[in-house]
Amino acid sequence: MIKPVTTTIKEGEEEKQIEVFNLFFIRNRALLKELILFNPDINVDRVRALGMCMLLREERMIMYQGDIKGKIQNKPKTLASDPFFM
Repeated sequence: MIKPVTTTIKEGEEEKQIEVFNLFFIRNRALLKELILFNPDINVDRVRALGMCMLLREERMIMYQGDIKGKIQNKPKTLASDPFFM
């Protein structure tokens, strides 16, 4: 979450590139509180859900070679497209 991300902002007609931490993109106040108070002994459902979303994103990055939305031509075959079920 402290990995910097480069973003472009416009100030008038001039564009500037600034680095912002990923932490500043989290808009859920309850999640931020749980992240601050994180301890393995307490119930932190939001932190666990955030971790699962990050794992899902990494899986899709691997499956679709960097295109998260999966709009590539050579999609992996699914069970539904198997000739057995046609």
